[in-house]
Amino acid sequence: MNKNERDFFYISNSDLDKLSESYPDRPLSYVFYCYLKETGLLKNFSMDKCHNFFNRINFNESCFEIKFKDDSFFIIGNGKIDVSDSNNFFSVSFEC
Repeated sequence: MNKNERDFFYISNSDLDKLSESYPDRPLSYVFYCYLKETGLLKNFSMDKCHNFFNRINFNESCFEIKFKDDSFFIIGNGKIDVSDSNNFFSVSFEC
């Protein structure tokens, strides 16, 4: 499948910071999840769209993980999305 520019998206740290104002007391990983859901990008989310993030693939758990500057995590795999902060004060899962 050939990809073109509209198959990708860009969101900067400053974009996430600005969006986070709408989600007080939520980690950036949650803001990212909301951004993906609200824009419809979550429906076709794939790893090849995540070039500018600190990320890793966990082969043991069959999941893809993105770490944000506030040390929160967005983890997708096995039919679910986990969003949490590094202190486990915030943790939520969604079916996908």
